[in-house]
Amino acid sequence: MNIRRLTMTRRTSRLLLSGLMGVLIVVSVIRTRAQDVVTVAAPIIAIPSATVLRLARVELNTLLGTVQVSVYPWVGGAFVTTGPPVNVTYNGSTTPTGMSLIIALNTADLSTPGNSLEARLLKRLILDGHLSGVVSGSPQ
Repeated sequence: MNIRRLTMTRRTSRLLLSGLMGVLIVVSVIRTRAQDVVTVAAPIIAIPSATVLRLARVELNTLLGTVQVSVYPWVGGAFVTTGPPVNVTYNGSTTPTGMSLIIALNTADLSTPGNSLEARLLKRLILDGHLSGVVSGSPQ
């Protein structure tokens, strides 16, 4: 009788796990509050309604002197993660270098309106030609 219960438990666990994975795969939109965004004239990602992009991930690595940034479409007040993001990496061979960008971000006065961390990074991506558009919004 204990063996039968163990088998049912494993089967139930597998069913629950596969169900949860299915839910995770189906749910591809993450809701968060509004922040600084870039509005583009035409979508740069294969989603027709994606004319607003938002900074989704920033990784500052002082050990390697790298900055990695990911920008996703922002549709209806939520990230759309079904398509590929715009990924940009600054390192020792880019202009600016990753370390100089880390130093600039670390010493910046972010209290000035329109000068938040997200706004500065989005403006940097535009300045370097990775994005084309206008930064708007306010930090939360």
